Amino acid sequence: MAPSCTIPLPSGPLMVAFKGDDVPKVAFVQPGSPMYGKFKVGFTFVELHLGTGAIMAGLDTSELVQALNDHRDDPKRRMKLEMSLPIESTIILQKGLQNHGLIIEDRFDNKAVLTRFTADCPIKREVRVGMVVDKVRFDDAYEITGHSASEINDALDAAADTLSKCTLVLKDPSVPGNLSPRSGNTSSLRMNKGIELPMGTCNEIGIKFNKDKSSLAEVVSSWDNDEIRPGY
Repeated sequence: MAPSCTIPLPSGPLMVAFKGDDVPKVAFVQPGSPMYGKFKVGFTFVELHLGTGAIMAGLDTSELVQALNDHRDDPKRRMKLEMSLPIESTIILQKGLQNHGLIIEDRFDNKAVLTRFTADCPIKREVRVGMVVDKVRFDDAYEITGHSASEINDALDAAADTLSKCTLVLKDPSVPGNLSPRSGNTSSLRMNKGIELPMGTCNEIGIKFNKDKSSLAEVVSSWDNDEIRPGY
């Protein structure tokens, strides 16, 4: 079981969405919410403590929402939450990928785990430490899944100056079967891309084509080739 926390609730609307048929989970926290940065997506409801001393437990999502509305003017409300992770979440890194502030390291049998973030991380309120970076999708349609932290960090660094954004899909590693299998070196690629090649033969500039079709089999680091990958 994940650790729990008890968070004071101000009076008034919380601007927090819960979901789940039986056990309410935090699904979304609006940026203007008084709970923004305190409630995290994936947190599981345990108890609602009222200013009268009453404790409400075992509520489903609709009952919890009703209880929060009924006692919205209570300035002494508190909510106990289990600090569980969401099964999956998606974040978008914008231009300047090298400044994302996420520390991704290999844990759990070489899985790329978000272990912490820097103080100036622009998305630190949107991410949860302990989740695995399961998939990385760049805006040129290149995609990798199930890769190690070093491979993901290298891919982000290589794309930092050429791509405007990328999408990270984070998953809870404790859920059986939740993580994707490792993809090959060739993933989904955009239909067309123009690349300026230097003078020289294929051997001289460091590219090798497959024999059965005109696609790249190998690219070596003999020139600045961040925009060209196997599979093109």
